[in-house]
Amino acid sequence: MALSYELGKIAGWEALVVDDPDYGPGSLRGTTQALVFLTMTVALNEITRKNLPEWERRIECLRGTGFPAPGYHKGADWWPSRADLERHVGLSTNATRMQKTEWHRRKLAAIVERYGMR
Repeated sequence: MALSYELGKIAGWEALVVDDPDYGPGSLRGTTQALVFLTMTVALNEITRKNLPEWERRIECLRGTGFPAPGYHKGADWWPSRADLERHVGLSTNATRMQKTEWHRRKLAAIVERYGMR
């Protein structure tokens, strides 16, 4: 299934779509595109005011376990800030949503597998 996204509920969503010389008109800004794809990794299919703390917690969990950064900007790894998340409140995708405990259980299992801790 293809990943699809909805920007219409984001205040001022029009500013998140630009005419990119490399990718053409109607391209997503880098931050927006990274957050769209990150919805699959953090298993939260929308950004709301209520779930901002969970977004931050899952992002920090990924950072702390050596997960590759979702972006690269000005010579450094890029991770979304609270301001980036707040700017995208209303973004939604068709990514699978996972409850906190299930997400953490799967991430722990992946770490155990990756580092041969069995």
